[in-house]
Amino acid sequence: CAQEESESEQRQAIGRLIQYYTDTLSTAVTETDHESSRLGTVSAAAEEHDRLPVRFPDPGAAHAWLEAEWRNVLLMARHAANHEWHRQCADLTHSLAEFLQTSGYWSDAAPAHELALHACRLLGEPARGARAALDLSAAYRRTGDHDKARHNADEALTAYLLLGDKRGQAAALDQLGLI
Repeated sequence: CAQEESESEQRQAIGRLIQYYTDTLSTAVTETDHESSRLGTVSAAAEEHDRLPVRFPDPGAAHAWLEAEWRNVLLMARHAANHEWHRQCADLTHSLAEFLQTSGYWSDAAPAHELALHACRLLGEPARGARAALDLSAAYRRTGDHDKARHNADEALTAYLLLGDKRGQAAALDQLGLI
């Protein structure tokens, strides 16, 4: 693609690849009974373009896809962040958060959530930033870095208080209790 396509066509191709991972990750997370509210079953972009998301025959197949592709999802998130697709970086990373946590990929999760939090700050979206700070807090708690975990949980709690988000406040308080 880099050798044969224009810069615009390359960017569109990368955008389609990011969208593929967004849609497929959403489906895989939902079908493995992870937190199904993360991105929804079908993204709005998929519905708008009449794309059918990948379907898995059973939760085991969805989990196998997550195991095989989680590193690629994080690479796509990093690429998105480095190419000014901050929302996609934040959403991909958040959607993968529970899988990374329950699968024990904590040392990989922390830098990914750091990147997502930075992307959220660039976006200037406090709700996404609070969500990213909470994900980062959980990763640091799992790796035993309780000072960083507490700092990020406090940041999330402060943002959720300012937003008036009671559910977010409860999640941040729960995280602080676990720390």
